[in-house]
Amino acid sequence: MTQQELKTAALLMHAQWTAERAERGVEGILNRTGVLLGAVGVELSLIPASDSAQNLKLIAGGLLILTGGLLVVTIWPRKRKSPQVSDLRRVYLGVEDAELTGIIQLIGLERPDDALIPQLYDEARLRGKWFRSALILFMVAQAPLLFMIGGWIK
Repeated sequence: MTQQELKTAALLMHAQWTAERAERGVEGILNRTGVLLGAVGVELSLIPASDSAQNLKLIAGGLLILTGGLLVVTIWPRKRKSPQVSDLRRVYLGVEDAELTGIIQLIGLERPDDALIPQLYDEARLRGKWFRSALILFMVAQAPLLFMIGGWIK
């Protein structure tokens, strides 16, 4: 293996690791969103059974519904630009190098808008923002629920 081939292989390995890390970040947010959405559903189902004041039920229910809405926005499918299939055909035909084509597609040397890694990081940032907002609202929604459970306001 030549020095250039070693550099190309190392760069491809690093680009793949970076893409996998970003993908795991997106998946982690989606997993936590699903768990929190389930908790919101459980708490919403328990509100009608409470004998607390109607206003308190409305506040708690409203906050939880808003939280659920933010969580739905968090898990809403996002579009990603895909690498060109023609690049893969050229690799198959032996016209282009497979490792170099993989690097180009991951980091976007020729078509920066199609680069997978920046798209994944942007998606993780956006989903994380919505998830944090939902998590904060969920925590705020716990206050009226505590009053309902404690029976402090009837």
